[in-house]
Amino acid sequence: MHKKITLIFILSAILIISVIPAAALDSNWHQFQKDEINIGVTYSPAPIEDVELAWSAFTYESGNGIDVTPIIADDIVYIYAANGSIWAFNKTNGDLMWKNETTGGNLQTSTPAYGDGKIVVAARSGDLFAFNATTGSELWNASVTDKNFECPVTYFDHKIYIGEGLGGGVTTKYYYCYCDNGTQLWSYPTENTSGFLWCGASVVGDYLVFATHEGKLISLYRENGTLTDEVDLTSELSFPRPDLGKVRASVTYHNGYIYTTSEKGQPLGYVFKVGFDNGTFVDDGWSTANGFSTSTPVVYDGKVYVGQGEHGFTGNLTCLNDSTGEIIWSYFINAGVKSSPAISIQDGKPYIYFTSAKTNGSLYCLNSDGMLVWDYNPPDSGYILQGASISDGFVYFGTGGGYVYCLNESTKIPDLIPTLLTPTTLCVNRSNEITVTVKNEGGSADSFNVSLKHNETLIGINTINMLKAGEEKITGFSWTPTSTGTFNLTAAVDPENTIEESNETNNVKFVNVTVGIALPDLIPTLLMPPPKIYSNHSNIISATVNNNGFDYAIAFNVSFGADGTVADTASVSGLTAGISTTVSFTWTPLEPGSYELCVLADCDDEIVEFNETNNERCENVIVETPKPDLTIQKIALKTAGYVGEENRLGVKVANIGLLNASLFNITLEADGMLLGEATVPLLDAGNIMELEFVWIPTGTGEHELTATADSKEEVEESNETNNTLTRTSVIVTMNDWTQFHYDDTNIGFSPSIAPNTNETLWISDNIGVVDSTSMVIADGRVFVNCDNFLKAIDKYTGEVLWNTSVATTTTEGSWLSPSYHDGKVFISGLVVYCINATDGSIIWEYTLPTSACNGGTTIADGRVFASDGGGLHYYCLDEETGEELWNFTVSGRAQGTAAYTDGKVYFTSYLYGIGGYVYCVDSDTGTKMWSTNTTFEACGSPAISNGIMYATTYNFYGNGDIYALNATNGSILWNKTIQRTDSTPTIAYGNVYVCGGCKGSSDLQTYCFNATTGELIWNTTASDKIGAWTSSVAVADGKVFVGRISGYGMSFDYAGTYALNAFTGNVIWSYPEGGASPAVADGMVFTIGGGRVYAFIIYDSGDANHDGKVNTRDASTVLQMAVGSIPPNDEADVNRDSKVTSLDALMIMQVMVDRS
Repeated sequence: MHKKITLIFILSAILIISVIPAAALDSNWHQFQKDEINIGVTYSPAPIEDVELAWSAFTYESGNGIDVTPIIADDIVYIYAANGSIWAFNKTNGDLMWKNETTGGNLQTSTPAYGDGKIVVAARSGDLFAFNATTGSELWNASVTDKNFECPVTYFDHKIYIGEGLGGGVTTKYYYCYCDNGTQLWSYPTENTSGFLWCGASVVGDYLVFATHEGKLISLYRENGTLTDEVDLTSELSFPRPDLGKVRASVTYHNGYIYTTSEKGQPLGYVFKVGFDNGTFVDDGWSTANGFSTSTPVVYDGKVYVGQGEHGFTGNLTCLNDSTGEIIWSYFINAGVKSSPAISIQDGKPYIYFTSAKTNGSLYCLNSDGMLVWDYNPPDSGYILQGASISDGFVYFGTGGGYVYCLNESTKIPDLIPTLLTPTTLCVNRSNEITVTVKNEGGSADSFNVSLKHNETLIGINTINMLKAGEEKITGFSWTPTSTGTFNLTAAVDPENTIEESNETNNVKFVNVTVGIALPDLIPTLLMPPPKIYSNHSNIISATVNNNGFDYAIAFNVSFGADGTVADTASVSGLTAGISTTVSFTWTPLEPGSYELCVLADCDDEIVEFNETNNERCENVIVETPKPDLTIQKIALKTAGYVGEENRLGVKVANIGLLNASLFNITLEADGMLLGEATVPLLDAGNIMELEFVWIPTGTGEHELTATADSKEEVEESNETNNTLTRTSVIVTMNDWTQFHYDDTNIGFSPSIAPNTNETLWISDNIGVVDSTSMVIADGRVFVNCDNFLKAIDKYTGEVLWNTSVATTTTEGSWLSPSYHDGKVFISGLVVYCINATDGSIIWEYTLPTSACNGGTTIADGRVFASDGGGLHYYCLDEETGEELWNFTVSGRAQGTAAYTDGKVYFTSYLYGIGGYVYCVDSDTGTKMWSTNTTFEACGSPAISNGIMYATTYNFYGNGDIYALNATNGSILWNKTIQRTDSTPTIAYGNVYVCGGCKGSSDLQTYCFNATTGELIWNTTASDKIGAWTSSVAVADGKVFVGRISGYGMSFDYAGTYALNAFTGNVIWSYPEGGASPAVADGMVFTIGGGRVYAFIIYDSGDANHDGKVNTRDASTVLQMAVGSIPPNDEADVNRDSKVTSLDALMIMQVMVDRS
């Protein structure tokens, strides 16, 4: 790098002048940001007034749909989908021209490139492909790397440039140059780098320039890959940024300078401009703090345009001064702008196009002043990651829903309609302001007039300069009528017919208005006593007074009386004509009985009114004697509800009466048998009390609970019919798996026995179970998240029992799981739902401010704990009603599933690129008890056992950790390095089990540590590839159940289930499908993969037909085996004599008789 001491070479200037306009003037968009320097600017037109959908086409939905920018060559637009398929569409009408396949997957972030009749595609797998651009036939492919590709392909002069992605972690990564015939020409190594995520290169004359993840700019001779210069943006410039974080953007070149951006979490990131002269970086330019950015800057006419903001946060499209780096303007949107802007120059003015990085995002168009021209929200709700491309009046972009959209200028003609004229009550001999609302239900309209007439007399004419499609504007007129009465006013839009419209018959609106004398008229329109009025008690009486006149009423009083005696007075400071006000009075009647209540407006007769006879309103009421009123509000099962175990029941009794209640009893019965009785010495009026009872249920299933207040009828109440509440409670076994990771502590360990073989009882159809989710099992059912549906499956057959529509679709491929408690299933997403577990009916729902991500619900102590992802909150809801009890704000994203124990609830959070936090919160009040910072992002869920809280971290660019914290004060007891993970730890046998790793970016491993000391007991090897970052292991019966992920990187699907010895880590059995966060219940293992649920089982002796039960059908099956009709199996040999005979069938029948 050299200090700048001379002007940029004249030769370089000539190069820029000659190359850039030529590249920008055509209608092609051959690669990421249009061309080999990532110019991002075109003189090809795009929609700048109204926009409409020209066409859309569907490619591929499952996974991430489309995550790269479309490219355009001649009359074809090319789309690379997340599953590795490449599509070619006619750019004008969307007809499919051809389709082909590369290496599969579920996320592709490398934008292809067009060059010399070829489409070059870099698959995430590390393979390069070339296709005939016209026919789609594959020309060649090359396996380049065992890492991956995640940055755009750069194509120039028959050469292909591409860098290795983040796969394999921090190591030596290569930037490759391939000839367009598939031959490698050179590779350039960069040591100790994470790789090149979105870090595409720019071809500048004889040089190739790109940025590393860690913040270096590198320049190579593009012919041979020899280094010409490099500069560290953190330290080697006069405008360094030591805290730049990471560079995850391509570089662009403009007029002797290189531009790029960086990010270090949402709050921090920079835009860089660095001089570049003949292969050498020059210490000239600037760096500007602009917050998180993965957007490649675009430079035009002295301004730099760039996106800002991470997904899950707000963002901006920012315009900076190219000379100084100062921010000129920022356009705010309620989403991050991860995309790179595309600019169309029309009539010498730039129009900026960009997308919002969110689910159900939009495409925006701004003018050069940063004002919104239009925005377009596509009909699918897919996440939008990358930006747009422009060609011949069209703009193209794709969504995570798998759709590509083509927009053009609207061809609709205007349709101008006067929709509203107001007010309709006016004053005589006074200037009245009248407004007319005009809506355009067609295409954009230029300047037009709006007139207002009384009969044929013109009141006024106004001009509206422009009205866009769907837009409304209000225009105002003044009119002074000279007489009272009813008059017709006519509002006419475009009275001169200068605008051609789709409907010329709806431009006129006729409205009758009433003109009156300018006097007020005060009328009590409503008298509102409470439902019950009590003697010797302060009762609030309300009344509404309306000014039905034509003039303002100055201050006046309103009186309230009972049986002709004034009891209270309220003052009104003034009341505008046509407006009402509500006043309140206090009345304390001394005796019960019947009363006439009256309210009188202007009781002092101070206001001259249009009508002096309508100021009073009266009603008759009954006054009662106050008494207590005891009612049972809730019976809550506050523990897990296990059969044969001690459970706590909370009974809430309220005194909704007006007198205190002294000395009464509360009884609680279960199935008609008295569980307990408690005495309440005093319950003040308006207060609530909770009493706890102990219940040890002796059987599973439904039980009727009945609580009665004042069971001995010792208290005289105002209502003697509401003392009893009856509800049904559902009891399960400890062998059920009722919450995410087994129970409310997220311990992940089940006391159930578990299969020693990989025999399946059933495999469900592909019912759309969300990848990486877990399930809950209770009361003979399996409950699974099927993305916008919660489904209940029969535990023994896999049959779908019910299917309830829920708004669980969330951002970023969320894998949140349901939970079960007391006959109800809970699931969150956009909404938290409480659902009847028997029939799937919705009991209540609570709408979250923002969507949950990964973190499901936890049920404990009569409460539901939920999170809202990027909303930065955890919520505590009442289990019975869904009412919010409190919420807690965390630092960063809230996407864990809470863990609960002993009146405390534990949360996790993280700030991308900064680190994470673990919290302990009082479950009654939501008050923080402690918090502890983690070095890397605490994205997963905590688990608690024996006073220790365990949590993991995900390092986006290296190894993560597992922490053991003191659950009382948050102090770190130990922490160990593991593969990056969101996995929730499992605690069993004095050990803690966890897995991690992101396929393609790091190794996949499963670990066992001593839970007290953190000593490593065993781990699987990297070559085993067992475990993954989205899998939480289950432990039961001396076995660890874990999965193998199927795809790369951010893949969430699984294709491999493993049972490991919990003490050695050795594989006991495996199965090639399923694997997502297993659950163990009642001797069965359940897991998910490919949209299906897999059920593994231990077959009992006598279960000859393998349906998970022993009954008379098995005896029949054994008889068929005995005579040789069907093959025998081990389960049919009941007496273990190595034969299947009629004696075995007889023994099964005897068992059935004994059971009956």
